[in-house]
Amino acid sequence: GFPATINSLRTETLVIAKDSTGKLWVTWTEDTTANRRAVFITHTVTTDTDFVTPYVLPAVNADNLGSDDISTLVASGGKIGVLYSNQTTAQLQLATHADANGDDRAWTTTSLCSTASCPDDHLNIKDLDGANGQAFAVVKTSFNDTGGPGSAPLIVLYRIDMGTLAFSSHTVWTVANDVTRAITVLDKGAGDVYVFGAAPCCSGGIVYFKRSAIASPSFTTGLGTPFIQSAQDPKINNPTSTKQSVDSTTGLLVVAGDDSTRFYLHNFLSLGGGGGGGDTTP
Repeated sequence: GFPATINSLRTETLVIAKDSTGKLWVTWTEDTTANRRAVFITHTVTTDTDFVTPYVLPAVNADNLGSDDISTLVASGGKIGVLYSNQTTAQLQLATHADANGDDRAWTTTSLCSTASCPDDHLNIKDLDGANGQAFAVVKTSFNDTGGPGSAPLIVLYRIDMGTLAFSSHTVWTVANDVTRAITVLDKGAGDVYVFGAAPCCSGGIVYFKRSAIASPSFTTGLGTPFIQSAQDPKINNPTSTKQSVDSTTGLLVVAGDDSTRFYLHNFLSLGGGGGGGDTTP
């Protein structure tokens, strides 16, 4: 029965995840008939090709976004979480829905930040694959666009308890580091969180990474460790990796593309020794 049509739009992002009941959920942003940018959501009903008519996410400030705002989602702890930026209201929002509630369209909205320059349209969120429901989101702020000081946070990691919706935030890179397009990967075996990003902004150059303990995230200053680098490819950008958590049986693969040469590049951490072991030579 595939391919199955989800929408017929050109969207900047579109993200898919499967909840604990087997439903597929999809989110993206688009303009409504009232010419307002909004977060849209759809999900399957009986089969993986049977999607309900897409609808505007019934969450706080999900229908008055800026033209550059996006959404993403994660399945974690028996819930679907939709993370979306709203640069109009200067908010970064997480809307959650319990899998057991089916399609009741009752969502709980949590504001992860609500200060000037805190949201931007770079969002990446992952689930730790744990029974307790821990999600980790890495996001970019807009301080580099609004004249923030070099010490202002640019790439921030949020650790979210999907049960209580309590969260903490941790600066990974500052405006002075000039990093963009960050993603996170979770090593559940060693209990480490990795963050990868390209620098300099915004056409890239080298993909760097930092690593910290999942239990108490804290990141050193500076750019971190070069991970994907090539003299022949000077604008490596847009790193990507798996949505699933990794461990020593899978290793950690990151792929990126060069904006100038149009080649794809990759590097791989074996994680064989635990705690980020393996060759890290870019």
